[in-house]
Amino acid sequence: MVERRRVLVVMVGWLGCNQWQLRRYREWYESRGVGEILTFPIALHQFLGWVLGTSSNLSTRLDCIRHALQHRLDTHEHTCIIFHLFCLGSLMYGQIVQGLSEKQRVRIKGCVIDSGPITSLDTKVAARGITGAVFFKGESLSDESIGGMEVPFEAFLEKIMAVFLDVFQLRRKIEAAMENLKQIELKCPLLYLYSSADRVVSKDTVESAIEEEIRKGRIVRHCDFKYTRHLGHFLGRPGLYSAHLESFLAESLSKTANDHGDILFQCHQKRICN
Repeated sequence: MVERRRVLVVMVGWLGCNQWQLRRYREWYESRGVGEILTFPIALHQFLGWVLGTSSNLSTRLDCIRHALQHRLDTHEHTCIIFHLFCLGSLMYGQIVQGLSEKQRVRIKGCVIDSGPITSLDTKVAARGITGAVFFKGESLSDESIGGMEVPFEAFLEKIMAVFLDVFQLRRKIEAAMENLKQIELKCPLLYLYSSADRVVSKDTVESAIEEEIRKGRIVRHCDFKYTRHLGHFLGRPGLYSAHLESFLAESLSKTANDHGDILFQCHQKRICN
């Protein structure tokens, strides 16, 4: 169990998700004693409006959650933050965190990346992600959910994506957001939850990101769920998902101060996933 008054969990959802789809994750944290949870679903039309510059809805929501975090950290000195990001949420995470001061960022104690991160502008990944957001109505995008109009729609999107990105200068904005994310140097531990069967964000993409973070000296935990689909790890293997998340929370929130006052994390890695 974690202390109710200390931990604030910020969940940044995947493209096209809603509050109802995030509920099972909220309930998981609530059952472990987390009293404060902020959820940030990403509606497809708001994301496209943000990228195209035709709507300020997503920018306004990003500002609101950033200001809420700043206020919380300024008025409650014992509050610490855990981020839980899903796929495209890793990109929005950069937009949120870049507005926090260095002093505030230190209080981010852990970051969970589920079915991510998005590290490059790949037209195939973009086409699959948007197809899932348009057609998918359930909890995760699986091979069984792809058929009918989805396949030709995905193929069509992939063909026009490169031209579309350049004509509307979308590539520059998205790449700028990715670059901002790379510039944010946080020292908190990371937990990557991914799958070899993910069609949207490949195992190689995730493991390359893991290796890069390890080279930077970050504390990184990870698990390949093997056969679960994109965003379907919790639904497909809830016991394994819970075990990793519980272990990561315990590790991230158990800290001691060294002689210089820096934050250290007590690491007790468990071989949960082979």
